[in-house]
Amino acid sequence: MRAGNYPVWGLFQGNYLVGYALLWLAEGGQAALLDYLGVTEACRGRGYGSLLLERLFQIYGAHTAILAEVEAPEAREPRERALQERRLKFYHRAGFRYTGFDSLLFGVHYRLLAAGPGERESLLTAYRSLYQGHLSQMLYHKFVQI
Repeated sequence: MRAGNYPVWGLFQGNYLVGYALLWLAEGGQAALLDYLGVTEACRGRGYGSLLLERLFQIYGAHTAILAEVEAPEAREPRERALQERRLKFYHRAGFRYTGFDSLLFGVHYRLLAAGPGERESLLTAYRSLYQGHLSQMLYHKFVQI
């Protein structure tokens, strides 16, 4: 955060925080990884998550791909699997596309989605560089599979 590579954005209704997003910015500005997107419990299902993404697209989208790691829908418990599928549909409705590659991060299987500019190979390079730039080599090789 001190280096300016991890901005935190808030969406407010008046003085009330309704949603927030945290991003990792790749060197060179070609990509930003949506590290976390959240909407307060009282405001969920009212379009605030979509509005927050729209604002992020306005800020970054013209020249920067926004990447999102979304859990692959493979939970055994039906309610958890339905939630995973709902998240994927949310991002697809918001304009994200599947990049064609997945990751296994600290034991969790993710699909990588992207919105904005960027070809598959450049997105893959930017995605790898984010983790390689933030984790030690030992942690990267042990816990990150892309």
